[in-house]
Amino acid sequence: MSRGPGKMQALIMDALRTSRGPRSAASLRQCHAWEIWDPDSDPGFEVWNTAARRRSIRMSMGRALRQLEAAGQIKRDKEGNWYPSKDWMGRDIAERERMRVAHHEAGHAVVGLALKMPIAFVTVKPKARYAGYVSQAPTHHSLGEVYARGSYSKPIADASKQDAFGNPVSERDYDWHADIVMTIAGGMAEAELLKEDVRIWRKLEGTSTDRRLVAFARGKLGDKARSIEEYEAECEKLIKQHWPLIEAVAAKLLKEETLSGSDVYDVCLRTARNVVRRQHLKKRGKATA
Repeated sequence: MSRGPGKMQALIMDALRTSRGPRSAASLRQCHAWEIWDPDSDPGFEVWNTAARRRSIRMSMGRALRQLEAAGQIKRDKEGNWYPSKDWMGRDIAERERMRVAHHEAGHAVVGLALKMPIAFVTVKPKARYAGYVSQAPTHHSLGEVYARGSYSKPIADASKQDAFGNPVSERDYDWHADIVMTIAGGMAEAELLKEDVRIWRKLEGTSTDRRLVAFARGKLGDKARSIEEYEAECEKLIKQHWPLIEAVAAKLLKEETLSGSDVYDVCLRTARNVVRRQHLKKRGKATA
């Protein structure tokens, strides 16, 4: 590579940087074959893809991979697949996306817990078209270790039987107000992570289901439904109030992928105690100074 990277090396690096994971030499060879074949030419690909051409590509690809490895540009994993030593665009994009999903689901879970919603578990494991989701436990039977509405203590939320806006609510009634605020919280937490105005949550990717759920819940409330702006204001207040807890739950989700409702509660309780302790030490330090 004394003369600089050639077309083969450049194609390999582009393919690896934009890939979401390591790629095999066979996959790279196929990518190169399609790259250099002119689809508008004649003959077709099957006629053009002869044994001699495949051997030439295989030898060129092997030489290019060895040169890039010797130059420290690429490395090999245990399965023998190749990945770039640095500047892995696809990997970085995937990590940022997982971070957004983790904060999105953590926002749902923490705000839901704060509003006394029965959180069963939260996960960032993809399922169907969902990158992650929160599951609520039914409130009509015993939940065991899962914290049902009103069955946990401060500092996460007030255990009184009230809805998200302080109105009395029966234990058997479902709090649709709280459901709406909890649903909005995912996109708002994601916007807070991105340092954007939290009210852009409606424009973010992955919030289409949230918007449908909000519309469904408002339909259930009928005339009792409040404006979207009122729900957003309540959600924004909770997001800012519980942001350290959301970050802690998101970090735990990135490590373990799935947390039960009691796990979320434990993370929030420990984090809240640490926040209070740090604030106390800070005030104490100022007083002694």
